[in-house]
Amino acid sequence: MVISLKNIKEIQGAFKSYYNIRKAIMGLYEILNISFDEKDIYYQLGIENLTALHNNLIDLIKDISISNEMIIKLREQKIT
Repeated sequence: MVISLKNIKEIQGAFKSYYNIRKAIMGLYEILNISFDEKDIYYQLGIENLTALHNNLIDLIKDISISNEMIIKLREQKIT
């Protein structure tokens, strides 16, 4: 596959957006940690939803035709 300048800009934009959204998800995670005990159902549900949001975000980025190596690196980044 030939990567054009347009594709590179799309990938860069996707990663910038990913990191901004990931930072927001991490902020929400910290709020859950401060506000709830780990055994609290709201904490557990919140973490479950934030993890699902993160995974869906990665799936969206995959649709921009980035390499498998980049996908693996994203998957390795854990929220918790």
